[in-house]
Amino acid sequence: MYQSPVFTPLGKKPEIFIYEKLFYALDDNETEAIILHETYHFIKKDAFKRYLLALAILSLVGFSLLAFVAILLSGLHLFIIIFTIVVVSGLITTISMLKINLVYGEISSDIFAAKTMKTNIYVISSLKKSLEIAEQAYPDKKKRLQRVYRRRRISLENITYLNGPD
Repeated sequence: MYQSPVFTPLGKKPEIFIYEKLFYALDDNETEAIILHETYHFIKKDAFKRYLLALAILSLVGFSLLAFVAILLSGLHLFIIIFTIVVVSGLITTISMLKINLVYGEISSDIFAAKTMKTNIYVISSLKKSLEIAEQAYPDKKKRLQRVYRRRRISLENITYLNGPD
């Protein structure tokens, strides 16, 4: 089913799914870190924000196609260029907002888990184990997963005030 922990807001009660192999690979503290991470997604309504941004992209594309056809049929070819520039910049802005929301949502969830547990050791170790299991499940996506892991690890290691006693 799910190869990595995921929060889903579908239905009346939100659920957190943890892949069985991952669940057995983590100790209690690492499991708590993952549950805190996913809980923060629920608190911040990250899934709803992503849904709204994706809906904005689809709406912008649909509106753009209709407006483009209307301008094309009206014979105002100068407006086609202006309209295209406006639409492309709107799409770039919206897609950038979605990407930034995804990245900061993950980082802020990691920080929440680390602050709540008063250390980032378990968050980092759960990320490392998650990566190892994900690589086994998806060996062809290794480079992409390493890139995501590298970004998270660096972000958490730079936050020195979260480090608890060893």
